[in-house]
Amino acid sequence: MKKEIVDKTVKYVEQTCKDVTCEEKKRKALEKSLEWMKEKKLNVSDTELEILIESAVNCL
Repeated sequence: MKKEIVDKTVKYVEQTCKDVTCEEKKRKALEKSLEWMKEKKLNVSDTELEILIESAVNCL
């Protein structure tokens, strides 16, 4: 479930944030993924979330 959320969020950020830096995109992906996981009552550490985002970005 966490991986699916992050994968979808990274794709969303890539599509909607065309004119921003990579760091901004990463920050936005972290923010939105965390928000979505909180809504789903999923616990995730900062390290786990960062690894999931890096993995999702490398798959694009």
